[in-house]
Amino acid sequence: AGSVVSDAQMYCADGYTGPLCEWCTSETQFFDRERGCTDCPSPVVRFGILTGAVAAAAGAALLLKLAFARNKARGRYNGRLASQLAGLSARVGLQPKVKILVSFYQIAATLGPIYGVRLHDDFTRWTDFIDEAFNFDALSLSYPPACLGSMRKRLLLGALWPYAAILLGAAALAARAAVKLLSDRADKALRRTVCCELLTHILRWAIPVAFFVLPPVSRSIFRARQCESYNINVFTGERRSYLVADLDVLCSTDDDEFRGLDAYFWAFFVLWPVLVPLAFLALLLWIRSEVRAQRVTPLATACRFLWRDYEVDFLFWEVRGGTVCPECRRLFLSLHASELGPRSWPQALPRLPGAVH
Repeated sequence: AGSVVSDAQMYCADGYTGPLCEWCTSETQFFDRERGCTDCPSPVVRFGILTGAVAAAAGAALLLKLAFARNKARGRYNGRLASQLAGLSARVGLQPKVKILVSFYQIAATLGPIYGVRLHDDFTRWTDFIDEAFNFDALSLSYPPACLGSMRKRLLLGALWPYAAILLGAAALAARAAVKLLSDRADKALRRTVCCELLTHILRWAIPVAFFVLPPVSRSIFRARQCESYNINVFTGERRSYLVADLDVLCSTDDDEFRGLDAYFWAFFVLWPVLVPLAFLALLLWIRSEVRAQRVTPLATACRFLWRDYEVDFLFWEVRGGTVCPECRRLFLSLHASELGPRSWPQALPRLPGAVH
């Protein structure tokens, strides 16, 4: 990236770099369109707020569950409250509506960076915040990406934070199970039951997390390949491509930073857009006989997030025609689009039908 900085010094003000002078040379600053280069906020404060919000949400969910359990133990009428709410959610179809709503805003977020579609300001004015919230990009919501460090660090954090969230949830569930196992009444049968319940609860926690974060995490991975071409010389027509997520990185094998991103990109590409849908497919294949026979097993119960909204004939909808598979097609299209410059679209057009199909 040294040549990029030297070229930018010819026309950018001090402290700015990049093809549009919209990148800060200082690692402790980030670019804001209204304020220019701004000092990065304290990471302790920002991530502390995020951690507190997550802990508060988890605590509220735990208290709600304990309240339902206590009411169920006290009386028949109060014990029916949880089942009544569950029945109401099933009749209304709350879960599929939430899936559709979240998927809609996640798809809308890809229209600009992937398809080049710009929505009207009257629409985006009230959807910008919802887009960010439903994209489940915890890092971008809590801290400016440019302040996280190099693109390699951002790739690592963006691809691994969901696994950290899953592990934290699994640790909390394991602590809850350990309390039961350490009790005086924990015999061999109870221990086997508690271990089976623990695995079921971990799977019920991991599946929705992976389902909802798959599109935003995959997009953060593809930012390592998404480049944009700029005209750097109006007289000769010379153009150069820069990484959209880091305008200090030249999209060229001569740039050490860009060349070093290949290994990270392909590793996380396999880890998320490839393995996560395959894991969903493997789980559905494993439980399909139980679901079709209407035998509720612990594994089928743990995976019901993937199949409970569909009839038996559409058991594989989530991985064949639902949210997951179209996201893979969008990511496949973005891979082709990110490797092509503005002048390469005539050559890219024959690829588009296969990517969209």
